[in-house]
Amino acid sequence: MKRWRPCLAAAALSLTFQFSVVMTIVLPPTAELFTARDLAEHFNRAGKIPPRLLVAEERIGSFVFYLDPRLRAGLKPGQLELWCADQPPQLRPGDVVALPERRLAQASEYVDLGDNPFEIGGTIPAV
Repeated sequence: MKRWRPCLAAAALSLTFQFSVVMTIVLPPTAELFTARDLAEHFNRAGKIPPRLLVAEERIGSFVFYLDPRLRAGLKPGQLELWCADQPPQLRPGDVVALPERRLAQASEYVDLGDNPFEIGGTIPAV
């Protein structure tokens, strides 16, 4: 009858240890892959955001969070748009497309980037 208490304590201790490992070792590098911090830092250094910025495979909320407050305050409706690969928007002159560098080669599958210039900002090129 009294054996369940040590088993319950061991299970709770094991669960606590596993949670600690995930939160301190596994989650931070994974979260860095899914944040738009590099993209925001690129535009923070530039000091301005283009009239229309199409963000592919990044979190717009994360981008806005890391954006300089002055730039964030100057955002206009429609200036930031999420670019979905299955429904890419029509590109207009002056548009800037930002996508992770790891996806640059695959971007040509759903949009013709042609000879458009690109710039590498952190780990994210803006095309």
